[in-house]
Amino acid sequence: MSPLVMTQDSITIVNTGLIFRVTAQNPGQQLSNPGSSNVSRLFVAGFRNSGVCFLGLVGDNAAARNLLDSNVECKRMLKIKQVNDKKKQNSIPRFGK
Repeated sequence: MSPLVMTQDSITIVNTGLIFRVTAQNPGQQLSNPGSSNVSRLFVAGFRNSGVCFLGLVGDNAAARNLLDSNVECKRMLKIKQVNDKKKQNSIPRFGK
């Protein structure tokens, strides 16, 4: 009988970035398409040694993954502050100005 859980020590998973979608209603098109979002973009941020880097905006999932996997130059470094959560005693990264 094979084990329920198998581990392989030679495989390491490293997070290389973050992809998230923002959808919004275009005020100029509300009359033609009421109640639905008609603007959608994927934001792509890469994790670098120096911090979190904004890589760009794209329209579909495949383009977002390709952008994250590419060696594209950083468009802007994002500022991150460390905030201590007194209840959990953990350091939580916060994005901001």
